[in-house]
Amino acid sequence: MALIKVLAPEGVRLAALFKPVTILGSGPGCDVVLANPGVAAAHAQVVFDGRDFNLEELDKNGAIAINGKK
Repeated sequence: MALIKVLAPEGVRLAALFKPVTILGSGPGCDVVLANPGVAAAHAQVVFDGRDFNLEELDKNGAIAINGKK
C-alpha cells in the first residue's frame, strides 16, 4: 500500500492508495476528499498499473500542483 501526503489549510494528512484507481476531489464520493474551493468535485485520479502510480487530471479547468509546481 502506498501513501499520498495531502497538504491542506487544515494541516497535513496521509491518505492510503489501496485501489487501482483513487479519485481525489472535493465531492463527497471521492476516495480522498479535498475541501478547498479551488478543487473540482472530481479533480484528479491516481492510477496504479501494478508497478507504477500515475496522476491524471480529470477536470480540464483545474490545475494540479505537485510540490508547489504545476
